[in-house]
Amino acid sequence: MRVLIAEDERSVLSYLEGLVREWGFEVEGYENGQQAFDALAGQDGPKLLLLDWMLPGLTAIDITQKLRAVETDVPHYVIIITVLGGQEKLAEAFAVGVNDFIAKPFGMLELQARLEAGARTIQLQEKLVARARELEDALSNVKTLRGLLPICSYCKSVRDDKNYWQQVEKYLSAHAEVRFTHGICPECLSRVVG
Repeated sequence: MRVLIAEDERSVLSYLEGLVREWGFEVEGYENGQQAFDALAGQDGPKLLLLDWMLPGLTAIDITQKLRAVETDVPHYVIIITVLGGQEKLAEAFAVGVNDFIAKPFGMLELQARLEAGARTIQLQEKLVARARELEDALSNVKTLRGLLPICSYCKSVRDDKNYWQQVEKYLSAHAEVRFTHGICPECLSRVVG
């Protein structure tokens, strides 16, 4: 999974890029918020983001607000890292749609765990989207019959909603996308053949 890291301090960015690569992630690093946001355009951009709060160009909050304004099947998972603390800042971050928040200085194990949790969340969302599409495709191929279906007691013809009588096979073929094959049941075979 690809991780986009935006950090305006070059030495910190280089350190984080190396560390995150060691954990098995592909990494894209940016020192500017606008450049980071531009890299997210399209469906192929990274979905897992590690953003420093204060970035030149766009802040992490700005980036998150812009991302959340666009509806997408699998939303970006945003983790903000910052020296800014306090309940108000935390509340502000979560209010705009940030998924996770890490205060500097942070432990590497904590960062790794949070990135892995974000990656799992994205993978689960992708699976849900794929399953939903499969279900929608299957549902579009299914026609259902509901209600009462009048059938003649003698000839077994069916009355349709326009009050016309037709053979069961023809009616079901038209309304339930069913194809029939013909055969003879054992009871009829014994009556006919004797």
